[in-house]
Amino acid sequence: MMNAVMKCAVLGLLILCSGCAEIRAQAFNKKQYKISEVCIQSNKKSLPYDFEYILKEGFLRHGIATKVYADIPQDCEYRLLYVATTYKKHSSKSLRNVHLALYKGDTLIGFADRDSPDGFLGKKVTDLSKWDSMRSIIDLLVDGLLGEDQPMVVK
Repeated sequence: MMNAVMKCAVLGLLILCSGCAEIRAQAFNKKQYKISEVCIQSNKKSLPYDFEYILKEGFLRHGIATKVYADIPQDCEYRLLYVATTYKKHSSKSLRNVHLALYKGDTLIGFADRDSPDGFLGKKVTDLSKWDSMRSIIDLLVDGLLGEDQPMVVK
């Protein structure tokens, strides 16, 4: 009887943990790049409600000004490209995947990603992180992108 209970408990934990979101980030090298302003390429195809506003606040917290453009001018030294997707069956504020890429010219100098892999049951059934606030997710990504010069992985 106890053996069956243990098997059910282990199976339950596997189901829950298999859908957890993962965050990876590599901050830019602050000794090599002195960034005071970043041009953000607006991505209307993947724009959840308030995403750009929260993103701009995150950069400002790190002392970096931002401007959002539909088409980034050639004279922008640093630019940020992003893709953000939401869960279709939930609020547009419920982020699924986010990818931030920071460039100097055409050179990638830093990135931050949040991926919500399919869970054991598939279709994000087991991903409890879908209920994290959009602000907490974006803040974590921006902090990883603009923070320390060490890679970060959070599960």
